[in-house]
Order: sequence, then C-alpha cells, then structure tokens
Amino acid sequence: MRQIILLSFALFWALPSLFTQGSFDGCNPDVLLAVDDHYIIQEEDLPSFTANLLSNDIIGMDAFVSIEGLPPCFQAEQGTGYIFYTGIADGSSCCGTFNFVYTLLTGTDLFCTAEVTITVECGTDKGDCSVIVLEPRVVTDPDINGDGTTVDDSTAACVYVCENSITTILAPYSNQNTYDWTITGGTLIGPLQDPASVEVQWTTIGEGSITVTITGPAGITVIQQCVIVGEAPTAGFTAPSPVCLETDVQFLSTSTPGADHFWDFGDGNHSGDVNPIHAYTTPGTYTVILTVTAPLLNAEGDTVCCCQDTYAMDIEVLDEKGPDIECISTLCEGDSACYWTTSGCSGATYIWTVTDANGDNVTIDGQNSPEICLQWDLGPFGQVSLQIQGCGGICDQPTTVQVPIISSTALISGPEIVCPGVVDGIGGGCRVGARLSHTQRRLNGDAGHAHRPDGHRLGGRRGAAVGGRDREGDGV
Repeated sequence: MRQIILLSFALFWALPSLFTQGSFDGCNPDVLLAVDDHYIIQEEDLPSFTANLLSNDIIGMDAFVSIEGLPPCFQAEQGTGYIFYTGIADGSSCCGTFNFVYTLLTGTDLFCTAEVTITVECGTDKGDCSVIVLEPRVVTDPDINGDGTTVDDSTAACVYVCENSITTILAPYSNQNTYDWTITGGTLIGPLQDPASVEVQWTTIGEGSITVTITGPAGITVIQQCVIVGEAPTAGFTAPSPVCLETDVQFLSTSTPGADHFWDFGDGNHSGDVNPIHAYTTPGTYTVILTVTAPLLNAEGDTVCCCQDTYAMDIEVLDEKGPDIECISTLCEGDSACYWTTSGCSGATYIWTVTDANGDNVTIDGQNSPEICLQWDLGPFGQVSLQIQGCGGICDQPTTVQVPIISSTALISGPEIVCPGVVDGIGGGCRVGARLSHTQRRLNGDAGHAHRPDGHRLGGRRGAAVGGRDREGDGV
C-alpha cells in the first residue's frame, strides 16, 4: 500500500525549486507524475474548502510530499495531500491569487513537482452562466407515455443565459448511448469531445429550451430544460488612428449605458474608465479591447448572470510626437477658456477644431495660431483638437483631448428606497473581467461575444475542452 507522508519544507530546504510538471526531469509519467492544480473559491465558500492535491497525480510507488510556500489562511493535513482553510486569518486578507509548489519524493532519483494556484474571489457574486449541466430527476412514473420513453424535466426552474453567449451543455454520458439534441431560442453549434457535450449560441431574447433524447440499453430518456435568454450589453467605441507617439489618445465608448468598462490598450496598460485617455510610448500597431459587463436580473431583481460583450480595434502609433494642448481643466457651462500649445515652429499651420458633446462646432478666436479662446455651451464634455502642419519632427496627426463640462442642471434617477449592502438597488453585481467559477473555468466556457480588430464581431469564445468531468459514466 502506497504511503504518502507530508513533510515540512524545512526538511527539504536543499531541493531545487525549478522543476515543473512540463519538464519530466526526475519524473516518470508511468509511475510518478505531479499535475498542476488551480482552485477558484468564492469568499463565502472558504470555511468549507478542502482539496486533495494528489487526486489527479500518478503515484505508483511509495512517495513523500513536500509543500513549499503554502499561502496564508490554508494548512495541510499531516500524512495526506489535503489542504484546507484554517479560518485563523481575517477573511479579507485571504482574497487574491496565491501560488505554491509541492514535490513528490521517492527516496530515489525520481521526484516530481507541480504548481498550485488558489484564487479567492471576494466581491464577485455571479459567473457568466456559460455552463448548463443536465441531470435527470427521479420520477415516480417514468414511463408516462406508455412506450418505454422517460420524459423528465432537468430542474423545476428555468436557467438563465446571456444573449449572444455560447453555452456548454453537459448531459449524462455513456459510450453505449446516442444523443439527439433540440434547441429553441438558440443555435446548436455542435458536439465537443463526445455527443453528450454540446455548445449552443443563444440568439433570441426570451424563453428557450433544451431537449436531449438519450437512447441506450436502458431505453429512451428525454431530458428537458427551460432557458431564459436575457439581454446582454453591447460594446463599442471610437478612437483615432493613426495617432502620434506619446500623445494623449481619447477613447469614446458607444457601449450600452450603465455597463462596467474594462479597457486593454494592448501595451500592458488597462483602465476602468468609461472614456479613458491613453498615450503610447512605443511606435507600432496595438489592438485595443473593450469589455463591458452588466448584470442579468431575475424577476425578483437578483443578479443571476454577468453578461459581457467585447469590441476590438487596431490603433497605429507613428514614430513622431504630436503637439501638446495646455490648460485642460473641468469647467461649467458658459465658462470661457483659452488653450495653447508649446509645439510648433516658424511658419507652421495650426488647425484647431473644438466641438461640444453633440459633435457641433464651437466658435473659437485665434485659429491658425498657437493659442485659441472660446466660450463653452452644453456639457457634459467638449473636445479640443489640434493639428500642426509644416514642422519637421512633429507628427502631423491631430491631438484630441476631452474637456469635462459640468451641466448647470442634471436629472438624478434611481430607487427611492434601498437596502443596506445593495448596489444600485439590486442584489449583487458583476465585476468586469471577474474570474469564472471553478467549474466554468475548467470547462473554459465564456459568455458574451467579441469583434475583430477592424470593428466586426469575432464570435463567441467557445468552451472547447470539457476538462475535469468523468466521461466514463454508465449512462442514464
């Protein structure tokens, strides 16, 4: 009988820490293999968390376990590969992503190391509803049709999905069964690694359904599941291209109002603003990706899904710096202001363009000079743009900046009565870019859809692999 003994890292301080599962130096996949693990835990689930690091390893001989760098809030059980939440630390200090390694030692030249990642998500209420697991219920009279066919609702309640999302659907699997799928409210994309795992893209807002007919040695079973397809946000933005080096670039969102925004500027920088400004420090072409997220609510007003949409655009950055625009500040409607540039040269042409929030031109004094003055009208913002021509070494593309303008009057809307701990009058919410649940990440599902860098839709990202699921079941 194999013996797994947990030893503290101090006993093995001289062990090299650079061995990984991907490199089989010291490992023999037939008798000794440590497999990387990734656990994603919601903060409220911490007290009940426990995991066996060795559950997916290959251990065909006596081995010892050495754990290095176990994160705070977790401990290991002596004599096993189990880790668990200790509850000693304050829950908030356990939030985040932690990495550590463990090594299987045999007392011979065989040893194998794997990396473990634990992600504790705090403040994330719902996932993206990208996986639906169909499980038949026990029925008192299974042969209700009198023909040997069992018709069974998977659950008594409908499940929620996001419009335009691609969902992975899993039915009980047996290689002795055949599967016939019928989808309403969406389009069946096709099976994954077996006929019991399929993908569906939901295209019609409203009520839909999933029906799978399973035929096998035990007879015919029909599993039905009602689906509610909720409206998803739409992502979009405008930005100039090409742009000048080290010059502020204004990105303007045209996405669904109220959705949370997450910008990836393609150079390692990000923003959560609705209309961010970003400058590029290196010439080249960058793909800017905007992801918007909005909660999908049930009839009671609770968040049941986090729906997303993604839009991408390529931005070309030239190798020359553009003109600067000075004296940008927040103003009120009716305020007068002057703007100027320190860029330029003798004989240069200065082309200024100023527009209000509706895109209408604002009258300016000082056109074709380094300084202009004007009076602002309507808010909530205006734009000032400057292009300089005829100066060597200065990028001839315009520099555009946004000027915040406070409106003299504004309407405030929202619920008059709210409950403690409730955001925007609804229970729960969505974080932009929030990680998927443990099951969803292993299935690699993803709600929402994306667009090509030229501004067209890329199509939903699919859950191409159904990992971590036992596919050797005996059927229904």
